[in-house]
Amino acid sequence: MKQLTVRQNKYGYYLEFTQTNFDGSVFDSIDEYTPYLKVWIQGSPSEVLLSGEGEVVNAGAGTWRYLVKDGDFPVVGTFDGQFEYTSDSESDISSKTFSVIVEESP
Repeated sequence: MKQLTVRQNKYGYYLEFTQTNFDGSVFDSIDEYTPYLKVWIQGSPSEVLLSGEGEVVNAGAGTWRYLVKDGDFPVVGTFDGQFEYTSDSESDISSKTFSVIVEESP
């Protein structure tokens, strides 16, 4: 993923993702992990604005979703984002960083 675009202060809907491995194949062992959407101020990974847990939808297809909650995207701007996958039995892994654009709600 290169970019995710969302609306400011809009919530109650799912963002759906399909995770692939770096070679482009489907990350089909996603059910062994808990997926997270992380968003932070560009260039400042320690200033995390959102770290929200998602849920696996279809492990064989590598799909998962995140329910956008009230307060998740309150500020218009461009931020950095990443998917993180944590596990009790496997090493934690992360996706490549991508842009998160929060647009003003109409």
